[in-house]
Formats: sequence, structure tokens, C-alpha cells
Amino acid sequence: MPEGLTQLSLSGTYLRMPRLLDGDEALDDSSVVESAVASLVARHHIAEGWAVDAVLPAGWAALHPASGPRTGVSGLGDVELGARYELGALWGVGGYNPSVAVRLGVALPTGARVTSGSAAAMPNALRLGTGAFNVLAEVRYTQFLERHVALAVGGDVRQALSSDGDGRTPGFRAGAGLDVIVLPIDWLVLRASLQYQYMGRLDGGAGGISPNSGGNWLRAEAMALFRLGDHVSVGATARGPLYVNVNGRQLVEQWGLGALVAVSLGGADDEEDEHDHDHGGGHGHDESGHDEHAHDESGHDDHGHDEHGHDEHGHDEHAHDDHAHDEHGDDEHAHDDHAHDDDDHDDRGADSDEATPRAGDVVDAATGGASFALADALARGRITVVDFWADWCPPCHEIDAILRSLAARYEGLAVRRVEVPSADCEAAREHLGDDTRLPQVWLFDEHGELIERLVGPGPGYVRSRLEDMLAPRAAAAE
Repeated sequence: MPEGLTQLSLSGTYLRMPRLLDGDEALDDSSVVESAVASLVARHHIAEGWAVDAVLPAGWAALHPASGPRTGVSGLGDVELGARYELGALWGVGGYNPSVAVRLGVALPTGARVTSGSAAAMPNALRLGTGAFNVLAEVRYTQFLERHVALAVGGDVRQALSSDGDGRTPGFRAGAGLDVIVLPIDWLVLRASLQYQYMGRLDGGAGGISPNSGGNWLRAEAMALFRLGDHVSVGATARGPLYVNVNGRQLVEQWGLGALVAVSLGGADDEEDEHDHDHGGGHGHDESGHDEHAHDESGHDDHGHDEHGHDEHGHDEHAHDDHAHDEHGDDEHAHDDHAHDDDDHDDRGADSDEATPRAGDVVDAATGGASFALADALARGRITVVDFWADWCPPCHEIDAILRSLAARYEGLAVRRVEVPSADCEAAREHLGDDTRLPQVWLFDEHGELIERLVGPGPGYVRSRLEDMLAPRAAAAE
């Protein structure tokens, strides 16, 4: 993701829990727990691959018992602070390169609760969050199988470091998920998920180990995300349990519905717009769905846990609200169609290299995957960048924006763009060989000698590498 990009999302989930289980056996009961939680998520990308985030959940939960008064609670859930690293920054995310995102965080004991009995009678309470300090770790791996289909797998663990206000320590928690992501058109992302979750028992306090907490859940979830513009996306989710086996007796969810709005601000695209280049500087999916920031909009890679706790019926403490961080129009979050207007580009071809050097020398050496002569494309007497790109590759568009910016600043730089729409096109067969990963940026010196081949580089690295080469030459020329 571009340095300086900020992503904001507001998601909400409504859960209805009318099923009373003893283990996995259904019991007759007319009590119902309802909850609605909204989460404001902010993520800021501070450097290549690195980001920090904060999750602020708030909402309400209410018990409608078969007999007796209604009990409810409202307020904050467990506020989360986290740091995230995209390992793809090491090898470049784009084309069919994998994305691996790792997040570490801490949850603060800010969750609201209301008790309907003494602490010794816990878990007689409704909760928003655990009300205890927790540390958490999450990892998510995403791999595109072809232009419009990807698979993602992820997992998370959470361990309490303190007890709650009633002297109880939440149990260890773990989860795993498998997603199938489909991008049928440029403004729509679809996701189908299968999620497993384990939650250990509450422990400690005057009542000892509680039998009415924790268990195992297997859920299915579907999501649709719509891109309204380059920086705004909206989405909707639906979920339901496929199998539940709880500790003791608990009310568990029957179904849940969610909605989200995601906005992205700043980043490389805004920076490059200052140079008035006609290009897409986006940072999410393009029409193939290749997402530089781990396909966050299509997954639940950074989900907080808004646990809705027990009442006297032993209600599901962990009604799991997946905060779709990555459903942020990156991307995460979300589906940026980088439409280049090639008519505005200089289309003189490689023969123009003999012309007088000028600022902003950016030329299409080959379009549509056509063959070209590399030697003819090089600009003698200047640093030449041969940029192999494709319209379906979002990092390619970010690198294109950076190269245009640098070409406008340094007269000693020539950029030669080579479009590679597929691995079997003539340009790929003649020049890329077996390694057809994109983007690829080849650097040549003033004498036409190859300096370096950058395969799948991050946009920030391309900028810094070229500036290190060009700035001393520009200073010497002055």
C-alpha cells in the first residue's frame, strides 16, 4: 500500500440469538438475545508494507427472557490497537504473487457489561467485549488463481492477560477461515467464507470455572462489496452457523446481517495527482482483482472480536463480529479500476529516442503485447527504464504514476512502457521468458547496459532506487 494512505471504514452487524443449546442439542426456550455493534476502523500506512490501526466498537445487547424483565447493555466494546505488515513488500504484490499479511494487537478492557446477579453467579451478564486485556495475532494468505478468482486462508489467536471486573479470565480463543473471492466485473467483489472458531471457558472468580461459556462454532458467510468510486465502497454481509457445540447451555445465533462503508484518503495516488498526469494511481483491485494490500476488502483478515456475553441462560459470550478491515476500499479497500487514457500519452514509439531529450519522456515501446526491439527502445545518454506492465495489475499503475512523476522532474530519465496483457504474448515470450511476474522494471544506464531487473517491486522501492540514481546525476549536470 502507498505510504501515507489512510483507510476508514464503518461496519455494523446485527445478530439474533434465539437458539438454546446444551452442547449441540437444541432445547425448547423462547428467550432471545439481540445485539447490534458498529465498529469504526482506521488504518494508516506508515511505510512500505507497514500499517497501524485502531478499532473502536460500540453497540448494545439485550435479553428478552421467556419470563421476567428485559435486560440490556450499551456502550463500548473492547478497543483494539494493532500493527500490520504485508510480507508482499519483500517480493512485490501484483500479478499472481501471493499476499501474506500479519497483524499483532492488543485489546483494551473497555467492554461494557451489565450483571443480573452477583459476581459469584457469573456468567449472569450481557457483555460487549471481554472487559479484559487481550493480546492477539492474525495472519492471512491470499493467492489469485486467475484474473477473477482468488483463495484466501487466515487464522487468529487471542489470549487474555487479565480478568474482567467480576474476577473472571476469558478463555483462549482461536479461529480459522477459508474464503473464495470472485470479481466478476470491475465494480463488484463477491466473497463466500467458511469460518471456524473456538472459545475456551471463563475461569476464576468466586464461581470457579463456568460451564456456560465457550465452545466450537462453524459458520458460513457471504459478502458483496460495491465500488462507488475510486475511494468509496459499500458492502453487505449475511452469516449463519452450520454447526455449534457449546459448553453447558447457551443461547446462540440463528443468523446475522452486516453492512459497511469504506473510504480511503491520501497515499501515492493523491501525491501523483499533483503532477496532473492522466493515470490511475489507485491501490485496490483492478478488474482482475489483484490487490496490493492483501485483498482486505474481500476478507476478514483483521477482525476484532465483539463478544456478547452471557445472561442467566448462558448466552453465547462470543457472538463473533468480524470487522471487515480489509473490506476497506483499500483495500482494504476497495476495487480500483485503473483506466489509462493512452490517447493522452506520447505514442511516438521507440524511433522517437533520436529526438531531443525532454522532461517527461514517457513512450509506449509496445502495446497489446506486440514484439519490440529492446536495443531500439533505449535512450542513449540517459537512464532508461523499461516498464513491463498490464492493465489488470494495480501495482503496475502505481509504478507508472511514479515513473511519470520522476520523468517530469529529471531530464536524464527516459521511460519506455511495454504492455504485457498475457504471459503468452510476443513481448513476454521474447523478453520475460519463464518469469512473467508483473510488474517488472528494468533499469539501463546511459550506455545501454543493464543495471538491474526489478521483478514485482514495491512502488516505494522503485521511487527510492531511481532517485538514488538520478539525483546525483542531476546535481552534477547543474
